[in-house]
Amino acid sequence: MATNPQIDPRALREAFGTFMTGVVIVTSRSPDGIPIGFTANSFSSVSLDPPMLLVCPGKFLTQYQNFTECSHFAVSILNEDQEAISNAFAGRSTDRFAETQWHCGPDNMPLITDALAHFCCRREQSIVAGDHAVLLGEITAFNSTPGLPLGYHRGTYVNLTRERDTAAITARQRCVGALLHDGETVFCQADGSELSLPALQVPAGANPRDTLQDHLNAMGIVAQLGQVYSVFQDQQTGQEHCYYLAQLDPHRSNVALTAVEQGDLCQRPLNNPAITSMVKRYLSEVKSGGFSLYLGDEERGDLHDLNLRRT
Repeated sequence: MATNPQIDPRALREAFGTFMTGVVIVTSRSPDGIPIGFTANSFSSVSLDPPMLLVCPGKFLTQYQNFTECSHFAVSILNEDQEAISNAFAGRSTDRFAETQWHCGPDNMPLITDALAHFCCRREQSIVAGDHAVLLGEITAFNSTPGLPLGYHRGTYVNLTRERDTAAITARQRCVGALLHDGETVFCQADGSELSLPALQVPAGANPRDTLQDHLNAMGIVAQLGQVYSVFQDQQTGQEHCYYLAQLDPHRSNVALTAVEQGDLCQRPLNNPAITSMVKRYLSEVKSGGFSLYLGDEERGDLHDLNLRRT
């Protein structure tokens, strides 16, 4: 177990990340009345009598001093559909309130519209704690509505409805495959002029990730499976398809694979138009740095932000 002063901040952040938290927006007003806010997952209830909570603004915040000296602040707990709001308040945008639906609550505190719960607080104490401050407040007003919260775990948002729906779809018998990638390149199997992605039929009840990983290992493919990237149904055959992102280690893999770039897909499409479309989407998204989960059929479906970011 690491002890001071040898603690690696990156390792410590990863250890903290093993605990799943909710996501909140902390808001207040600057001395001249301008709404200010930031995204936090360091939020905790402290006491029921008197009602108190705490949040932890970081010293890196532009409005750090205003938060530690404010007379009042508010906390809005985000619902699972408010990832975009979390990203807006976590970034450096100066238009975060202009881009977000919000309204004024008690003490003129800005509140995020459609959040699961709001807490308006009178600041009781600010305690400097390393590179953050502990902002302790007494709750003066609150409300809550039914719904599911937006979660945060190991640097990634957790959408409970999306996770449930994906698990339900992948629980049936289906074709499970891997979108093998390394940076801006996708790797395919070649059978003559036909390209395909490694896949196999997985019976109902079997673990799709473990079964696919065993299949790749048996083929001599060394790859780290990531999140589910595309789940779709072939309307003509009724076949369910489920593809995982898979980070390929091309130097350790003991199998011949064909590297595919964006332009190559026009000349050599894959053996299934839906899979060709999926690969095109990946190659487009990898350039923009944001990735989406596809749920639907081979013609139409919905995209859900996976909140994966290239590093």
